[in-house]
Amino acid sequence: MKKLLIPIIAVSLLISCNKNSKTTVDKNLDRKFDKYKDNFVTDLWKIYPGWASGVGYHKLDSVLVVPDANAKRAELDFANAQLDSLKHYDIERLSDNNKTDFQMIKNQLEGAIFSINELKSAEWNPAEYNVCGAFAEILNGKYDSLDVRLQAFNIKMNNIPAYYEATEKEY
Repeated sequence: MKKLLIPIIAVSLLISCNKNSKTTVDKNLDRKFDKYKDNFVTDLWKIYPGWASGVGYHKLDSVLVVPDANAKRAELDFANAQLDSLKHYDIERLSDNNKTDFQMIKNQLEGAIFSINELKSAEWNPAEYNVCGAFAEILNGKYDSLDVRLQAFNIKMNNIPAYYEATEKEY
């Protein structure tokens, strides 16, 4: 029986692999998804400006997100709205690259929801409240003049008291 089971599984896998290759890419849907991705990334950086700075997008360097209930709600609202938006795209009709991007976006959004609702690391991990990394990126960067970077640094730094006040209230 075992000798027969292995070839059956192998044939089943080959058939399932070929099944996906028969679907046709909808070029119009694919273009729409490309536009969606551009907007998604722009909005993602607004929710996670520290991450944006870390990957080279410095337009939001002056923003320090205060980790309060409003920030959590904004992050959850963003994730849920984007997951709803993904429902408008039939993944089977997207190009292979966009299928991968679709899954990466979906995983990122589901991970954010899990982090807030289940993991809750802000409740038990004090490293969550270390703001130094965001400031180090500004100081050590060579992407703009020192004056411009210091101005962003100063604006961001002005939000530190509110940042730590929020952490005390939340936890």
